[in-house]
Amino acid sequence: MSDYNFFNDLSIKKEKKSTSFVVTLLLCILLLVGMAGLYGYNYYIRTYLEMDLAKTNTAIAEIKASEDLGRILHKKDILDNLGTILSNIEVANGTIHDRHLVQENVFAMISDTLPMDVELVSIDMVDGVITMGGIALNKPAIAEFEHNLRQMTSVSDLFISEIVNNETGYGFVIQVQIGGGNHENI
Repeated sequence: MSDYNFFNDLSIKKEKKSTSFVVTLLLCILLLVGMAGLYGYNYYIRTYLEMDLAKTNTAIAEIKASEDLGRILHKKDILDNLGTILSNIEVANGTIHDRHLVQENVFAMISDTLPMDVELVSIDMVDGVITMGGIALNKPAIAEFEHNLRQMTSVSDLFISEIVNNETGYGFVIQVQIGGGNHENI
């Protein structure tokens, strides 16, 4: 019978592992540690953001429940409505100026020249020409109105296109050129 040497495995010299294997093993370990660190960092950031989001949601819920928010939203709605009204007024104002409607100062000048016996029924303005229709108790009142209009410095031309005798007096139509045909001077 032969003896079996139990220590034979210990007496055999082990071969050294190659450096590339060691480097690869170290890189794998380093990669695993890096991935674990990145996971831990992301977990921490996610937890922090979830807590911050919960605080923000709580603050928003408190603000929504507050009476101040109702007043603020009501005032914001009013402000939005006023902004809409302002834009509508600006559009209307631009439309009025584009249509060259008779302006207030022209009405004031015409009313200053109007005799007591004359009543205006209509006033229209197109391209600086004002057409006025009215009724007078007598012809001298129409002549006085014409004379007063001619005395205005902004009137460049005047023409009485019609005088009609009717039961209530004399109907007339006067065309007045304002500012030499340049209606921007009105």
